[in-house]
Amino acid sequence: IAIQSAYRGSVERKRFSEEKHRNDSAIALQRSYRSFAASSAYARQRSSSIAIQSAYRGSVERKRFSEEKHRNDSAIALQRSYRSFAASSAYARQRSSSIAIQSAY
Repeated sequence: IAIQSAYRGSVERKRFSEEKHRNDSAIALQRSYRSFAASSAYARQRSSSIAIQSAYRGSVERKRFSEEKHRNDSAIALQRSYRSFAASSAYARQRSSSIAIQSAY
């Protein structure tokens, strides 16, 4: 009976050890999968966030550029009008001065 009991104990300890090893292996595999799944989900989320931010920043920058171009075009039109007015005024003064000088002689 003592030998039988020792044998059964040995067999049971071996079975328990194998079961514990399978259990530990399954837990390690699950842990690895969950880690991989979480990192993959994070990478997708990060990539999506970057794409959204990039699109938003691009939109804001295009709008800012458009407004800046409009302001520049307006400033150029004002400068063109002023320079044209100044040139025609200077020409008119020179012309009237020339006529006055020529009519005096």
